[in-house]
Amino acid sequence: MCAMRIITYFVVTYFLVGFLPLWAQLTPEEMDRLSKSDFVERKNSQDIKVVSASRSSTKISDLPTSIQVITREEIERNGYVTLVDVLKHVSGIRTSKPGNGVDGETFLMRGLIGNYYTKILINSIPIQPSVTGSIAIAEQLPVVNADRIEIIFGPSSALYGGDAMAGVINIITRSTDNQPFAQATVTTGDYGYRYASLTAGGKAGKDKNIISYSIYGNFAQRDDLNVRKNTENYSSLETNTLPEELKAEARQNPDQFLLFLKNQGYPYYSGTVLNPTLGKMPQRSYMIGGQVEYRNFQGSYLEMDRTSFYSTGLTPVVFGYNNPDAFYGDKIRRLTASYNKQGEKVAYTANLSYNQYRYNTRSSRAATYDGFNGRAFKYQASDDIFFENFARYTTSKKWDWTFGASVQFSSVLPETMDLETPFDPSDYRPFTNRKPKPHDLYGDFGQNPTSFFNVGLFAQGV
Repeated sequence: MCAMRIITYFVVTYFLVGFLPLWAQLTPEEMDRLSKSDFVERKNSQDIKVVSASRSSTKISDLPTSIQVITREEIERNGYVTLVDVLKHVSGIRTSKPGNGVDGETFLMRGLIGNYYTKILINSIPIQPSVTGSIAIAEQLPVVNADRIEIIFGPSSALYGGDAMAGVINIITRSTDNQPFAQATVTTGDYGYRYASLTAGGKAGKDKNIISYSIYGNFAQRDDLNVRKNTENYSSLETNTLPEELKAEARQNPDQFLLFLKNQGYPYYSGTVLNPTLGKMPQRSYMIGGQVEYRNFQGSYLEMDRTSFYSTGLTPVVFGYNNPDAFYGDKIRRLTASYNKQGEKVAYTANLSYNQYRYNTRSSRAATYDGFNGRAFKYQASDDIFFENFARYTTSKKWDWTFGASVQFSSVLPETMDLETPFDPSDYRPFTNRKPKPHDLYGDFGQNPTSFFNVGLFAQGV
């Protein structure tokens, strides 16, 4: 009985202390003066329509899929700049920032590396180049310029192919509703960080002959990633897979071990065994894009470019950290044309896109090993022509059917072997079997451009 009194006293006290002060903050007269704009109206997420799960606009409540939508209001309120900024606040996804030089920022979705097993779409059209099967993530994606970001959890290969095993992320850029709009963002920070973005749009014409247009872009640069907290974390003994007895001997005689590295073919290694030389680790990116809509037709252009310090996350025995000019850089250019017709029972969409991917010709490793004078250059490229068309048919309130077909024609030049000098991009001609000129040492080995077709058919009923 005594225990019940104590619990009751605690509950009543908690209620009075916790809630009565909230009531006391506003008088009845003040409550009467409040208007609708003084309250936050929460939207029912189940009423939001998404296009990624069934390939046409459908309410979340009508879909048997785990979906999360990040709205433009959330992006602005939380200051999201990159896709990983968004994903680190999504349940069930783990992120790594800055990640590494090849993949940029990385994330795990359903236990798989999302850069490779999650389909990344921009305005419902794929952006990954075929030569890599992944996309490097940095500020070059139009996150700040997005109207919403749709995240579909779980395998979606039936609709999107094998690289959608973990899920789908669709970045929908902002378009004109009724009034013209313009928005700009400028940010600065430590370590030489600068970021700027611009989104604008409007309409022209009248009656049914209305053209909607929008442009968007961003630029980001940081002089140093500042990922080093303790230089001993980069110790050659901690990051290199050497036998423990050799590591113990190296700790006792670090100078002798350093000479051992030099003699074993690592003449460009810089620093001591316990503290390799660390320089600045810069990063830069930009993105420009635009789209035009007329009735059921849409055309768009997108260009994304990024460079990232190469050696991040790799052993300093083989890859130096003292040369800020050693980076991996790539550029994606995409041109698209779409037709979209939405009806009550039938929806039809056709997309045609050309996706061009090129490495920056200065992309290189800061190689400590012999034979490359401290820089080992790399290059790869691809050209993808992609066409898909699909229809969604609603037979009843319980069943929606989606049927479609896709054709992809690709030309790729896989990543070259280490090169002493930058690759000459004129040596690669897409959609031909012409090989680059033979290397003085390797000949044709490691330089194998090829072309291929992919044809797909899919059907889904939900």
